[in-house]
Amino acid sequence: MAGSSWTQVQRRPSADAPTMRRVESAEHSVEQIRAEIARIVGERQELRTAGAGPEALELNRRRLVEAQARLSEVLIRTHLGPAAA
Repeated sequence: MAGSSWTQVQRRPSADAPTMRRVESAEHSVEQIRAEIARIVGERQELRTAGAGPEALELNRRRLVEAQARLSEVLIRTHLGPAAA
């Protein structure tokens, strides 16, 4: 499939063993969150250029921190499993 990346995952006997579909789903989520972070950073740059006040910058900063935390959680779950997050 063009544009689709699959990662081979070794099967474990447990019921929560990762599958190719779950890994692809996590990769999709990672890309979505990275795109969201890029949008928020772009908004921040626009806010600064426009001379936005501290309230608007703080709201933007909080959105950025929340998105970065979600990205960290998804990456941890993807690489270390659900128990690690």
